[in-house]
Amino acid sequence: MVALDPNNLQVIKAVQYDSYAYPYLGDNLANDIASIPNGCIITLSILDAIGELTPSLKNQLLNLKMSSNIVNDLRWRRGLAFAAVKGGNVIFEKFDPYGTELVIGEGIVSGGAKEDDLFTAVECILKNNIDFIGLGNDTAIYENLISKIDKGVFINNNDIDNALNTAGEYILQKILNKPAGNNQYILLNEEVEYKTYYNDYENDPEIAQRWIYEHDPNFFENSFGKASFDSQWIGSPVYRFDKVGKYLVDFQKRDNPTPDDRFDEYRLWSFSALDKLSLYVHRRPVGNFSVGISKSGSIWNVSYNSTAYDLDHLSQPDKGIVQHKWSWREALSSGWINGRPSTLADGKDYLIKYEVQDKEGAWSLPDVKLVSTRNINMPPVALFTVTPNPVVAGKVITINDFSYSPTGKTIISRSWRYQNPSGTWSSPSSTPPASFSTVGTYKIELTVSDGIMSSEPYYQDVVVIPDNNPPTVSFTMTPATNFYDFEPVTYNVSYSDPDGDPCGGYQWALRKNGGSWIYLSNPPSNYEAYGAGTFTLALRAIDIPKYPQQSAKWSHPSADPNTWFKRTFTVLEGFVMRGDIIPAPAERGRKIRIFARAVRPSDLTTRVDIDSATATIIDTSTGKAPAGFVPTTINLAYDSASKDWYGDYKIPDHITQKGKWPDDGSYEVIVTGRKATTVKDYKVPFTVKGHILDRTIIVTTKLH
Repeated sequence: MVALDPNNLQVIKAVQYDSYAYPYLGDNLANDIASIPNGCIITLSILDAIGELTPSLKNQLLNLKMSSNIVNDLRWRRGLAFAAVKGGNVIFEKFDPYGTELVIGEGIVSGGAKEDDLFTAVECILKNNIDFIGLGNDTAIYENLISKIDKGVFINNNDIDNALNTAGEYILQKILNKPAGNNQYILLNEEVEYKTYYNDYENDPEIAQRWIYEHDPNFFENSFGKASFDSQWIGSPVYRFDKVGKYLVDFQKRDNPTPDDRFDEYRLWSFSALDKLSLYVHRRPVGNFSVGISKSGSIWNVSYNSTAYDLDHLSQPDKGIVQHKWSWREALSSGWINGRPSTLADGKDYLIKYEVQDKEGAWSLPDVKLVSTRNINMPPVALFTVTPNPVVAGKVITINDFSYSPTGKTIISRSWRYQNPSGTWSSPSSTPPASFSTVGTYKIELTVSDGIMSSEPYYQDVVVIPDNNPPTVSFTMTPATNFYDFEPVTYNVSYSDPDGDPCGGYQWALRKNGGSWIYLSNPPSNYEAYGAGTFTLALRAIDIPKYPQQSAKWSHPSADPNTWFKRTFTVLEGFVMRGDIIPAPAERGRKIRIFARAVRPSDLTTRVDIDSATATIIDTSTGKAPAGFVPTTINLAYDSASKDWYGDYKIPDHITQKGKWPDDGSYEVIVTGRKATTVKDYKVPFTVKGHILDRTIIVTTKLH
């Protein structure tokens, strides 16, 4: 882990990138970042970015572990608030494409949201023991929030650069003062000592204990797979771990209020610990190096080649090594000298020692090599490494040969052989093996010669694991075919894997009437959006292999859905609702008759059978309902002859609010049709004009 320097907080400020001057500003910013030493916290604010970032600035931001999608999208009036430990982890990352929003991350909350949004975060903040950093200008909102969570700080961001500087200082102090927590780093196969505590309110004695370990085998690289006891309650703790990774450990103890087994149900288990133990099981780094000497007059020049690595972080540029320690001495001297010599005196024997430290703080075992400048014969030393290890059967291995002669002689021959899992040795060869086809443990042997003397054999064990097998997947549908587009469809997916690997995800594809495939994250719950037709639905699945050295495999390797598991089915056209109202116009104090019908969308004259229909008077969304109005919903009756639904409703006599229902004007009745779980609405417009009693009948009498 990169050490933090509390006296060296550096803040970089880039207020604006101009589309014409950005190469100059971008490269200067990149140079500023590159010049800051590891262990410093960098807080970075970019406001109103215009144009693309320069390649050098992009590289520096990626080196800070900024998300690649943010780096690629940081242009054209976007903004950023960012803090990271140089050479370490990102502390917070706030990308602002259009405006501020609340961002909740692990350990840090930052943002500038509305008051309602902030208070919804209180439970999350308390639950996750988060420090809140409020960047904004509404002091009351933030201070009220901080008073509720009793943790955090408000920083006015009228000056964003000063605000981020202050935020960086706050974060730095929090990190420096943060307790180590219940986290422990241990070496593979190292013995673990546990300290537990038991107390019972009723002073009942302890009768049993149980432990559970949740194992993440891929926390470190080059995993050995999952522990056999993963996620299972076991009666005693694990004292040695034979697989690397992160283990979340919990234990419980059980009391014994009575020795009578008939009352076993009264023997209670304790609650789980609030702060579970996190064990990080990792490997010790390897401090390999080779050394060469060549005579120049009366002295010998020395060259070195470090091949140190940590299998837990092998893919990283530094191979997981954060510190190198060299020392040397004459062979018969008692004290070591720090550093490594660049020249050696003639006629002597020397020991050179090399040690390295990994990111978890563990030191390698010393790698000590004998170098002689005397004119004598000494046997060469055979040395090599094998990667990857474990390796998938049939996959190529890389063998790096670091054999050397302590007296500087040239290695002129090599003899390689290997022992297979059954114990049989191969014939010697001048070249190393390239791969192994059988699962098991192989032992590779190397002997080298300088033409005068031969080395002792050097051995490396290589674990060969099976290749990953693809899973199988299929699905069924309910209904299977000939269903209406509005009907809900359920799917039952069947996944299996010969290696027992879990599913890593599904890919669906849909095609209508033999057309082009469209790709879906999930299959449709109904087909209203697609309409009637003949469909083919295809599916494939990918697994998550047990070992990271194995490649994940699809059930159907081709990306062409025609090769996937498929089902073909027919979807029938659904229905829409239509309606009418008579008389037109309607009158207060008089009944109206409401007609509704379910029809095909493509042919509004073709009726569809549905289960029921209702009418709601009136549609209140138009704003024409008086205060306190409650809509009336009536059940419509079915006329089997016309296949229409109908019902009567009397328009109210009295107007309670001028311009509102049922005053003269235009309104809408909502007719609703239902079939199974599908509901369809249609708004039927109608007009109210006058009261039925307002009609005047004039009788004319002829005078004689």
